Amino acid sequence: DQLNQYDTSGQNLVQDSDCQCNYHFNQDWSQWVDLFAQNKDFSHLDFHADQGICWVSNIRDMINMQNWLFWKWVAGDWQQTQGTFSGTDPRDYMGWNEIPVTRTSVMDPTNWDGFVIKLPANLCGNGGGDDSISCLQSRKQARLASLIERYVDSGFLLHGEENAAKRPGSYAVVAREWQDGSGNWFRWFFCEDWE
Repeated sequence: DQLNQYDTSGQNLVQDSDCQCNYHFNQDWSQWVDLFAQNKDFSHLDFHADQGICWVSNIRDMINMQNWLFWKWVAGDWQQTQGTFSGTDPRDYMGWNEIPVTRTSVMDPTNWDGFVIKLPANLCGNGGGDDSISCLQSRKQARLASLIERYVDSGFLLHGEENAAKRPGSYAVVAREWQDGSGNWFRWFFCEDWE
């Protein structure tokens, strides 16, 4: 179900039948995003980016492509389809990453370095720099506590400093996202006491 879109020189979004991104564009992923934006041949409104995105073999290309997808979306050069994650606020944007790793490897807690609690961007409403779990509504804090307990009960997350070096272990961090004056978002990892 992968989308195909060819430029005037015959270059496609993907370079092979395994949906690997076309490295013809890796010096300027903005050109890939421009080509992607031209395609309107998705099977369902929710799946435009899902059907259009491809995978890359290194983290630098993944970051550059994701940045260009976001910047071009903010500029209005392509629109997310009307679905679960649509909207005009940058907080409504859902990025896409295709990582060539098996599901079983990702779900194996012995491969995890830590447990990350990712807060919604600009949660406290002050640009994101002071975001904290405490800014979550009480119902959402209760849900977070329930989800954490589920990981503990399943043995995916352990209590205590003595388990920090184990895998699975007790390493846990919180991540906030804050926006600078030019509209770019940054992630900050920190520890927070929360009960």
